[in-house]
Amino acid sequence: MSNDQIIFIGKEGGKSYIYLTNLDGTVLSKITETGKQPFRLYPSYDGVDIYWEEGYTSNSGSYSIGTWRSQIDGSEHVEIDWKLFYQPVFSLSGQHVAYMSGPFDEDPELYISNVDGTGKIKVDSIELGENEFFDNREMSWSTNGEELLVRIMGCDEVCDQYKEYLVSVDGVIIIQLPEDNGRGRVAWSPDNQVLLYKQVTDSIPVFVLLDTISMSTQVLEVDYPENSYFRRWLWLPMQ
Repeated sequence: MSNDQIIFIGKEGGKSYIYLTNLDGTVLSKITETGKQPFRLYPSYDGVDIYWEEGYTSNSGSYSIGTWRSQIDGSEHVEIDWKLFYQPVFSLSGQHVAYMSGPFDEDPELYISNVDGTGKIKVDSIELGENEFFDNREMSWSTNGEELLVRIMGCDEVCDQYKEYLVSVDGVIIIQLPEDNGRGRVAWSPDNQVLLYKQVTDSIPVFVLLDTISMSTQVLEVDYPENSYFRRWLWLPMQ
């Protein structure tokens, strides 16, 4: 997929399809033909493949969900043998993906696999306590795609307790990060060693650097705008 194209889910005749079009709206292509109601769409980082989930009602009346992969041009449709491809987090290398077993599970599980669905590993090295859950909204891969930051959310009356681990691609814990309930979305440094995240203290947002080797932290001395709000952040690649 080039930079002047977009991909989206639209409806036609009451059924949902995935479409590809140029930014000026020309050359509209329908990528899926089944009309089975795709409802989540995940392009790969390299722009070659797309992954999506689609739901359908069988002849017996039961509702099922399938996961599919194809090339951007709609060719080579392949059903992925995953328990349920739910909110995936792709590595920047384009080789691995982390995902949950799904919203319909009473106790969702965390998996890591190759992007084609092979080599699936259940991350069972992290033991969840009572009222603890994987928070895949804030999971992130290292720049080289070899480590995954996994966040655990603890919920008593409110969900405000967090634990974070660095996990290898084979699901083994590398290290547990220092507890910090104010840590937000994380960005990895190009050398895969330092984490950049937002911390809120006394209603003032600041950026913090955490060295994953020494576990030392540094608050960035930046002249922040008054009443500022940070939404997204990332590291620029090494020159």
